[in-house]
Amino acid sequence: MTLKKFVLQLVIILGISIIAGFVYNGLSGASLPVFKKYVPVEEEDGAAYPEFVDEIDVETLKALLDSDALLFDARTREDYCLGHLPGAVSFPVYEFDDVFGHMGELLSEGRTIIAYCSSVTCIDSTLLVKKLYAKGHRDVFVYRGGYTEWTELNNPVTNPQDNVEEGVGDPSL
Repeated sequence: MTLKKFVLQLVIILGISIIAGFVYNGLSGASLPVFKKYVPVEEEDGAAYPEFVDEIDVETLKALLDSDALLFDARTREDYCLGHLPGAVSFPVYEFDDVFGHMGELLSEGRTIIAYCSSVTCIDSTLLVKKLYAKGHRDVFVYRGGYTEWTELNNPVTNPQDNVEEGVGDPSL
């Protein structure tokens, strides 16, 4: 068998496999979200949550923060108190109902909101963004790298006492 014939057969087999995979994925009841539109799904509590969330990288985060975006730390209050991204406001996702009402003017309509948590393996920021989406906020993003990536890139962090003195990011909200 010549090399040219081998490569041709390999390409044909790969092409058939890819097509078969897409057909199976499309017909399967539990298909993977390949080429699917961003559609809100309804959860048990009746709220419409987005199926997917928009994730941003560190450079996009910096650009959005320069444009007056609101940054939420979805981690626990204890983690927030150990240090957080500059300008971040503590909004622990598991205290959503208690904290949401205290946000008032911060959550003004049309304001870009970014949430982060510990790292790429943490889902708290995704949960927070989905809950905010269900409350009507559409310009919401997740900084997936979180606190870990931010600090690994030697970006500054804030001691919460600096913010409490300024009245921003008070973990007692």
